[in-house]
Amino acid sequence: MDMAYLHFDESGAVPAIKFARIAVAMGLPILAAKTDKEVVVATVNRDGAQLFTGAEKSIQVSKDCVVLVTGHGGDTNQIRQTLRDLAVNHKFVLGSEVSPKEVSLALSDYLHQLGMSYRRPLGVGIIVAGFDRSGLAPVIYHCDVDGNATDRVGIALGKGSSEAEHVLAEALKAKKPLEAAIKAAAEATIKGMKESNVDIASQSFRVDVEVLKSSMK
Repeated sequence: MDMAYLHFDESGAVPAIKFARIAVAMGLPILAAKTDKEVVVATVNRDGAQLFTGAEKSIQVSKDCVVLVTGHGGDTNQIRQTLRDLAVNHKFVLGSEVSPKEVSLALSDYLHQLGMSYRRPLGVGIIVAGFDRSGLAPVIYHCDVDGNATDRVGIALGKGSSEAEHVLAEALKAKKPLEAAIKAAAEATIKGMKESNVDIASQSFRVDVEVLKSSMK
């Protein structure tokens, strides 16, 4: 695992932070959106053998929490291990399932500590989705490479994320069903990827959409 200390360029900037953001922008898209009643998430994945397609980007952390991760492959594996430890420790110490808000705060704190200790930032984009307040409140949190956690209504990360967020915002504004809105935004990312890259144009992708269910229902 590469945990090299940060280097500063002649302007005082940290190139590793820029590279981390580039890694997120190069990852396959992940998306999420919510209303006051439901949460829908989606991942764009390559079709084919698992060795080629890579690990799944959706991680079920608890009954009411799913985490989507995209970006640098090795760094996403590190996040998976961190989530596994968090879920087990929370259940063992407190005897309860970890909530999305607790997950977002733990991940943000972890990412922030990397920066404060001058360690290399992880090149991952993270979306935490699910239900807070004992499974009653739909929530989506975005954890960025700097260690900031923000509450979102709709979000897309990875390749074509700007176009996806535009499509998603228009669909939500038109009050389209949430699942259809997410799928349309994901399909827009695939279209954009294929149009902008000859190598990608010949590849096959699928959109995996999941409507999250509260444990209270």
